[in-house]
Amino acid sequence: MTLFDSPAFEGHEAVHSFFDERTGLKAIVAVHSTARGPALGGCRMWRYDDSVLAMRDAMRLSRAMTFKNAVADLPLGGGKGVIMLPPEREISPRRRRDLLLIALSGHAREEDRTQSLEAGFDHHLTKPANVDMLKRLLS
Repeated sequence: MTLFDSPAFEGHEAVHSFFDERTGLKAIVAVHSTARGPALGGCRMWRYDDSVLAMRDAMRLSRAMTFKNAVADLPLGGGKGVIMLPPEREISPRRRRDLLLIALSGHAREEDRTQSLEAGFDHHLTKPANVDMLKRLLS
């Protein structure tokens, strides 16, 4: 079965894959729909067993964002990105020094923060994001 024959691809406008040689990380961006406007969606960083599972997840999530944005009556379509973490539990120090990982989540319990830090994120911010804090972290 090809990507285009996959039920997950139904209705998608585009699926893109990326590889960053410097960090060794792979990413997939799926655009489900731009019928209502530019695609809007977040980015998930996850450990996937293989790229097919990552692609399916990106497409599933981008489709959900199309409906989520429509239900919210936003003039936006749906898209989503996934970053595939390496299979090893930790990102190697060489890769890690090139990354600043910030979890941006609607979950604000202490256990959510702990889970983000244990997963390898440097910081955990809750939505709506404090823009001044985000600027400090990115500078």
